Amino acid sequence: MRAASFAIVLALVGCHPEPAVQAVQSCEAFRLPYPAGLQYDVLQGNGGSFSHFERNQYAWDFAMPQGAVVAAAGSGAVVDVIDGFTVGGLRDELRTRANTVVIDHGRGVLSQYLHLAPGTATVRPGQLVVRGTPIAKSGHTGFSSEPHLHFEFVDPVGHSLPGCLGDVSGGVPKQGSAYVSANRREPSDRNPLPIISVLPSRAFELNGVELQSVVPARMHGGALRISGRALWRAPYAIAFIAERGGGTVRSSIVRVTDASTFELIMNFRGVAGPYRFGLALMENAAQFLWKESVPVFVVGP
Repeated sequence: MRAASFAIVLALVGCHPEPAVQAVQSCEAFRLPYPAGLQYDVLQGNGGSFSHFERNQYAWDFAMPQGAVVAAAGSGAVVDVIDGFTVGGLRDELRTRANTVVIDHGRGVLSQYLHLAPGTATVRPGQLVVRGTPIAKSGHTGFSSEPHLHFEFVDPVGHSLPGCLGDVSGGVPKQGSAYVSANRREPSDRNPLPIISVLPSRAFELNGVELQSVVPARMHGGALRISGRALWRAPYAIAFIAERGGGTVRSSIVRVTDASTFELIMNFRGVAGPYRFGLALMENAAQFLWKESVPVFVVGP
């Protein structure tokens, strides 16, 4: 299914921003992120001291060799694919350069798969996939000490979520143990069209903005009408798209009303690929400061 299917998925979004998600609710909906019958060790589990803390607290690292098949842990919509990085290692500049696939399972739960081998992604943003679908091959890109798969559940903002898997005894893989997958590809007719996740109302509260309209969590296209409320006094509000690790490439600025509200239209047309998106307040129409933004994939044209 092509990226245009995103318009169908987005049509099922509710009418209000979602509250923050606390944890994955159903273990049975998910399986280990590799094909049935294969077994891999857990190099690093939840809370691992090497890198699984703060935003990555509930992640797992599986000791998958270079080129091993990675499979969707659950059914959903692909909302981010990065496939062009070729280098791996422990240099700080590699922290944002891991090849990645992100799948939105709906209701504020997404899964992400990192350090994938370059040029191996077999899915694209907007595509609907069922559990067990091959999505890429494992690799050694980005901040990585050796070939492996970094897998975790995240909320719409990108914070790690507690999760569990239906083919693991007790639900949660443990560091130092090996697990055999039961992740067989699901028949497509068993999986209803997912309801794509949206950003929580306080996604940009560090920037002084409370969302009051629906904004998709990870994928955008066309033009989007956004309304919000200023959390402190400022004359202007801004929506912006920035390169991941770079500067702003597009923005929309509007005056904040006397009632501390605003409404603007953000035009994503003519932009395509991985970016960061955010809302913030401005003290003047020429400069703004922001502390929080979220990764998004813009679907062209």
